[in-house]
Amino acid sequence: MSKTPTDEQAKAIECQGNTVITARPGSGKTFTISQKIAVESQTLLSYQGIIAISYTRKASDELKTRCERLGTKRNSSFFGTIDSFCLHEIVSPFLSRYNGEKTVLEITDEDTHANKFTRSGVTDLAKKGLVTGAISIGLLCDAALEVIKNVAAARRYLKARYVSVYIDEYQDCGAAQHELVMLLGHMGLRVVAVGDLDQAIYGWAGKSSIYLQKLIQDASFCHFQLTRNYRCHPSIVAYSLRLLGDRAANIVDGDKRVIQIELKGDEAAIAHMIALYVPRLQKKYGITDAREIAVIARSGATLDRTSRALQIPYRMYARSPLDKGFSKWKRLLGKLLEVYYSDSRYFADFMDAYFTSESNLRTRTQCITLVQRFLEQPENELQVNKDLAFQIAELCERGMGTIEDKTAYSDSVKDLDLLHASYKQPRNNEISLMTYHKSKGLEFDAVFCLEAYQWIMPPQWDRDKNYNTYQESLAMHYVGITRARKVCLLPLASGRHNKYETYYDTVPSEFLQLNGVQNLRINAKPAELN
Repeated sequence: MSKTPTDEQAKAIECQGNTVITARPGSGKTFTISQKIAVESQTLLSYQGIIAISYTRKASDELKTRCERLGTKRNSSFFGTIDSFCLHEIVSPFLSRYNGEKTVLEITDEDTHANKFTRSGVTDLAKKGLVTGAISIGLLCDAALEVIKNVAAARRYLKARYVSVYIDEYQDCGAAQHELVMLLGHMGLRVVAVGDLDQAIYGWAGKSSIYLQKLIQDASFCHFQLTRNYRCHPSIVAYSLRLLGDRAANIVDGDKRVIQIELKGDEAAIAHMIALYVPRLQKKYGITDAREIAVIARSGATLDRTSRALQIPYRMYARSPLDKGFSKWKRLLGKLLEVYYSDSRYFADFMDAYFTSESNLRTRTQCITLVQRFLEQPENELQVNKDLAFQIAELCERGMGTIEDKTAYSDSVKDLDLLHASYKQPRNNEISLMTYHKSKGLEFDAVFCLEAYQWIMPPQWDRDKNYNTYQESLAMHYVGITRARKVCLLPLASGRHNKYETYYDTVPSEFLQLNGVQNLRINAKPAELN
């Protein structure tokens, strides 16, 4: 994609009021947001900044990096997830003012998904957590709302420091996040929201695309659409659009890049087919590195069964204990391990995240020395030298560590297989295995989308009785297909196993016949791809 904004992108970038941008996969939304932030940053005073909320830390880091390349100063800005913003900018600094007394804050992992409680019930839980100082990670948005509404100092701080709030993946927004964003807007901050109504896949967690739809319909927001897909081959674009109901979407040149492959057998047969196809795909489509090939499934159990039979190098993404729960030290220690295993990120990135130019020079210098020692040690000594990581964390976030944080780090570094799956980037010869949810926001040259079976995608036969589930499953299928830049493959085995290892004969998903998409793909046998 050109570095010069398209007409669609330029209109969104130039808008100076509240903005909602609906963006197709691969349409350059991160480019557009970073350009928009860069333009706005030119008018900010030295103490002013913007809030940039991304759904994942990886997406946040990417946006921050792009903004820095454009010369955006971020000393007064916030880049991170919504939970991180609520905790570090609202709840933690103003909790004592809310309670009227100094309170030690503890973040817990208690399951408090909004779809399990009424809104009033969730609010009551958040209030209780603020009083006791024990707040579930799922209630951070609700707790932040309570603090803002009841603490004038919090409102003054947010209005004085921040000018705008940018929120990505707004189709995965929950009720509390939407209310928080609108409250910030009513306080005078400009709101810029970006999302795709067709990629809403977190309904099970109380998220809904209805909030993005509300912004589109809000007269105080200017709505812009980014419709051109720069990521995917035109035939993949046509297939994905036809899947969503655009019957005008057709393949112009006849080069079909969505391929359905029917196999006899189960997950092992699919694994053998993948091993056979990978070198063919690399040769046919000019894919230099195998790490640009991904295998995506809905179920982790399916990935496990597939990986056990996979006879080529692979990397299966996993969550480490540091990803569970929420604390400053867990986030810091996770970032430290990311830098340790990264080929492209330098420890200076880590230092800049925790020390400004005005920071204590002695402390910063001490931390630099320790980080260099940390990066130089062999990975089999990470467990032995865990106190070194804790020293770094203490210098960066003094007094914020807990026994739970230290245990989570120790559990992470003692298991090298888990450590590699969580933090180490795939080697050039390793394909990537991940769930559909994990793949969102990523892209690869070639993608194998597994589990396109009835009762899996969608999980229920009767769409009328399970409309939301059906739509979310369709969105997941759409997300998987649009991760592919050059070619997308849909393997269908004659049988599969559930998580209890029970064998079932398979029925192809109705999505494979939806809106005539079967006419826009190749139906092949394993031996037919040369």
